[in-house]
Amino acid sequence: LNVEFSGYAISTFPRTTFNTDLGLTSFQNSIVNQFELNEQLLGSQSGARATFVKRDLDLNQIIVKQNTTLNSTDNTIAFLGDGDNVTENVDGQRTGHSVATHRVWPYREAPHHYYETGDEEKRPITLSEAFTTSDGQLPLDLLPMTSISYVSNQAYMEELNSERSRIRVIAPKYIEQFAEDFEELINE
Repeated sequence: LNVEFSGYAISTFPRTTFNTDLGLTSFQNSIVNQFELNEQLLGSQSGARATFVKRDLDLNQIIVKQNTTLNSTDNTIAFLGDGDNVTENVDGQRTGHSVATHRVWPYREAPHHYYETGDEEKRPITLSEAFTTSDGQLPLDLLPMTSISYVSNQAYMEELNSERSRIRVIAPKYIEQFAEDFEELINE
């Protein structure tokens, strides 16, 4: 987990604009086609630098490896989003692309998937399923975040590893029956 989920996950808050014919006219702050692999990113407020390593379109996250950057005012380490989920523009140094952070997590604590709060099975939903309108036609307004929860990458992997570690023993009567059925099929 330490290697696979090192770095930070940054989510943005995309904004869509529609014309009177309900055609999409702009999609601001999208992570689609933003940044190139291994591009250096710079936080406009924090001065933090990071390297872009991955994007997850389903979760609207970009994954970065944080470079150590000292905050010029107090010599503490600066983070994108300033470590306190402060919204700031993150600018690509090669492409010139830019997005505004909405939320920043250590990658292992970032959402692996979202689910509706109260769903005991924690069935994954995409963020687009969390969009609603009064007429049910267009995905314009987010449901209140109080109705959406998430399972972190770490919690998901721990549950998966726990499930995989369970030893399942087959009752001997089923093994005998299987062996007999198998032998019959082979001898046909």
